[in-house]
Amino acid sequence: QLGSIEEGKMADLVVLDKDYMRIPEEEISEIQSLMTVLGGRPMYLHPDFSAEMDLKPDQAVISTYQALKGRAN
Repeated sequence: QLGSIEEGKMADLVVLDKDYMRIPEEEISEIQSLMTVLGGRPMYLHPDFSAEMDLKPDQAVISTYQALKGRAN
């Protein structure tokens, strides 16, 4: 009932740079997203992850978190 990740289904998910279940609690705030997918569409990609996985979807923002945060200020 909660759903599944399968081909043909849309998903909201995030790929993180660290396993939050295995790092010390005080390091959780340092976790960064490498990729964010909403409704099955990539919305954000970290440049290193984009290059490593050869992902360059037209609709996604490819940037670092620090650069995005700088745009908001």
